Parts: sequence; structure tokens; C-alpha cells
Amino acid sequence: MKTFLFISILLLLSAGTFAQQDTTVHDFPETEAAPKQGLNDFCCSLFGIFGDLGYIEDQDLTCLGRMRIFFIVEIDGSITHLKCIDNCGHTFDSIRLTDRFIEKWIPATNKGKAVRSKFHIPINVCFN
Repeated sequence: MKTFLFISILLLLSAGTFAQQDTTVHDFPETEAAPKQGLNDFCCSLFGIFGDLGYIEDQDLTCLGRMRIFFIVEIDGSITHLKCIDNCGHTFDSIRLTDRFIEKWIPATNKGKAVRSKFHIPINVCFN
């Protein structure tokens, strides 16, 4: 009987341990994720890296008029799945981008609870 009681208690206590975190990525949360310094300041610092043509060497410059940066803002505000794509589908090495995404963001919320959310930033690149 003691063994049965002991096993029952262990099972009840461990049930919470196996509860999975919600991994749903929301496209349109009630409140969007945002950088802590504000979206305008963040975008200004981000756009500076595209002035360096070395970043896009070996790419067809005719395809680079419009670029999109995609990522997921996690519940804790960290950035994952960072990807940069141009109009022709070239995927750029995101190493140069990662230093702009080190700081945690304010996560998106749904019903007052922090949620994972998709975010994208469109960029027009102009070469003179």
C-alpha cells in the first residue's frame, strides 16, 4: 500500500514536468512584438549594414531592390529563425544581421499572455 501511494504521488508531481510549452507562432497577435529601443531607432541601426556592398558581393544587383528580413520573437523576447531574402530568392548569410538582434525584444501578447510571433521587416535597397 505504501508503495502504491508513493508511486501515485510521484506520478502526480511529475505530471507538471511533462507539460509542454505552447509552440504556436502567431501571425497576428493582439499586441505586436517590438524592440525595446523602439521600432524606428531599431530600423535606423539595421539599415546601416546595407550600405556595405561587401555584404552582398557575388549577388545579382538587379535583384536587390527589395529585401525582407524574417524572424520569430520568442516568449522571452529572444530572436530565432533569422533569415534575409531578396526579390530573386537569394538567402543572405545572417551573420552580419545577428549583432542587430542580440538585445531581447518585448514579446507579442495575446489575451495578456506573452506568445511567439512572426515578424518581418521590408527593406528597399538603393545602389548609386
